[in-house]
Amino acid sequence: MRASLSRVARRQFPVSASRRVGLLLLGSTLAGGCVGDANPGIDPPDDALFFPQGLALDPRVSDADSAACTTDLDCTGQARCVAEVCREPARWLFVANANSDLRFNSGTMLAVDLDAFLRKAVEDEHQRPQNPTSNQDFTVPGPDHEVDPSDPAGACRRLAGRPSTVECTEEPFVRSEQTVRTGSFAADLGGWNYDSPGNDALLVGLVRGDPSVTFARIRGGLEGDDLKIDCGQHNTDGRACDDAHKLDEHEGQGLGLEPTSLALADLGGGRGQGYVAHSYVTDVTLIDLGDSATNPTIADRASLTPPTRRTIGAGGYGIDVRPCDPAASPALTPDCSRPLVYAGYRFERVLSYFTSVPMDDGSQDLTRGGVVTAGAPPATAGSRLEMGGMAFSQDGRELFLLQSLPGALIRIEAEVNELGSVINEPAAEVEVCSRPKALALYENAHQRYGLLTCYVNSSLFIVDLDSFSVVATLFVGAGAHKMVVDPAREYVYVANTLEATLSVVDLSRHRPSRFTEVARLGIREPYSS
Repeated sequence: MRASLSRVARRQFPVSASRRVGLLLLGSTLAGGCVGDANPGIDPPDDALFFPQGLALDPRVSDADSAACTTDLDCTGQARCVAEVCREPARWLFVANANSDLRFNSGTMLAVDLDAFLRKAVEDEHQRPQNPTSNQDFTVPGPDHEVDPSDPAGACRRLAGRPSTVECTEEPFVRSEQTVRTGSFAADLGGWNYDSPGNDALLVGLVRGDPSVTFARIRGGLEGDDLKIDCGQHNTDGRACDDAHKLDEHEGQGLGLEPTSLALADLGGGRGQGYVAHSYVTDVTLIDLGDSATNPTIADRASLTPPTRRTIGAGGYGIDVRPCDPAASPALTPDCSRPLVYAGYRFERVLSYFTSVPMDDGSQDLTRGGVVTAGAPPATAGSRLEMGGMAFSQDGRELFLLQSLPGALIRIEAEVNELGSVINEPAAEVEVCSRPKALALYENAHQRYGLLTCYVNSSLFIVDLDSFSVVATLFVGAGAHKMVVDPAREYVYVANTLEATLSVVDLSRHRPSRFTEVARLGIREPYSS
């Protein structure tokens, strides 16, 4: 069981609070890239969450709108009618565990069976008696129930102090035989679908400890066959990803330090690109995602810093690709022939935008377009501004950006004018928590929301993007950070890094539980020395 592993690890390797920061920095530089077959120590569990960081839904299940509908009966297969369009829910949620305290000798990448978990934690609740007379009439037992990590039937209970939320231990819902091991200090995780006959897809994970871009292929798990995650682990100890699945250098130079944020762009024809922002250096790294027969490669790397702005603080953070309309495409990307990417600096109120230009020899060249000033100055003298995540609206006409001190969500007008230039004008801001980090958008025909996590105070802010006001604030788990939106189920999943759990927050306007945490995967395990 994970709890016993945790106690053993902490007893053997006691770490004082004053030494923890130094060990984390040392581990990120020296030990983060080591994996189980090359590094002695305690192997990580294959069925547990520990410092969950990156999240990605199965990319083989499209999140795009499908056929029009009025009820679920109008949709085929497992699809559901959501905001008058059919959407198919993804069965698999992929999680990158960061191993941020170096308790184990590697991080992991694992798959959670959402169908099984949500059926037990949420959907079974809908089958309870209309007028229960006792606790025994409820499907899920009370908070005193001892969860059973070996049996889904006994894996869940009500959360103490908040009985409307169901918490489940994660072990029964993790496809543990497919868990693979990566370097420590995982960051972002993305999924890419090749749309190939074999239904292959790609997971792209950023690992700060190596540093590397570690990738794995996923197959099966959709039509009754077994899910497979392959990162060359058969060439190592059966769990650790091999070197061929780690991108860590380009033209003789190592990958930039601290790869932190990832954006993916569709080039059409099953081809795609990934863009990596680094929080320690101003590089942006361009990844050619390959196809179902060829592996991803690093195609180019370039500094975000334009020649006229050499004094900009080190590092980037937020990064996203602007959706393009061929009828109103920017001059920099005519007819939407190539991606237009925006990236933010970590400690400056400046964004750079750029594109990738195909060269005659088949290579790609990152080409800058310009810079945008955004955000407000720090609220107090001597305080340090820090920029967070960013995301474009579905139509590409608005860019949303987080900043700290003062904490705010900023809206930037990103429409294309008659000259073919993106306007890039800050238009509004709304106050949120003091240090927001991650940002995700949820949009459909009826509602548009910005979802942002506040790592320090363990909360999720929900902003109505039309009225541009905060409509809900709720506590989730300690160290709330990365998110992924499930448009078919109308949930957002939040990785609570410091307590090893994932929160499930309801976004549906048709359910009374809207804007509340309805379920939690993982039993809270507070991070301490």
